[in-house]
Amino acid sequence: MRILTAGSKFRTFGVVAVIAVLLGCAFAHAWTDPTITSNSTSVRKVHVDELRSTNSPKNIANQRTQYGFGAYSYTDPTITANSTMVRVVHITQMRDAIDDIEFYFPACITAPPGADWTDPTITANSTKIRGVHITELRTAVDSTPADCGACSSVTTCKKCAGTSGIINQTSSEDLWNDCTAGGCLTGNCNNNGACGTVC
Repeated sequence: MRILTAGSKFRTFGVVAVIAVLLGCAFAHAWTDPTITSNSTSVRKVHVDELRSTNSPKNIANQRTQYGFGAYSYTDPTITANSTMVRVVHITQMRDAIDDIEFYFPACITAPPGADWTDPTITANSTKIRGVHITELRTAVDSTPADCGACSSVTTCKKCAGTSGIINQTSSEDLWNDCTAGGCLTGNCNNNGACGTVC
């Protein structure tokens, strides 16, 4: 992948320096251009769009929703090929959006935690945007359970609630089908981390 600095433009088939990826590894999601070749593969707007957009099977937006966070407000929410300039903020904001999940639900994400991102501080007009920056973001998305209920730390009648962390489901919820109905069982949770009863 070609290395770009801020000021280059995203291209439809060109180097989207903000987005170059996967070095031959198999991931759960079929990313566009799964193998990025240094100084050959061009960065494309689709690389960013796939990470940020709900139009992709696995993406940051859906995962934030699953874990109880609101939509992330991106600078340049729409990337336009041959027009939008590649900026450091395109990488750092996606990292921030993922770091929210990692901070409040550390057992649910095996992405590089915030301090372990390659080039943890990216400086405009100085730090080169590299393929590894996108690779790590893709790995983070692929390694995070798409469903909060699939996280090992979310036990019976618990749910993810953004900055509130893991909390009890209410008496009108059974998000992960933990509870059965019938007899003394309500079929829902009881607001105390267990299934509800009426007997």
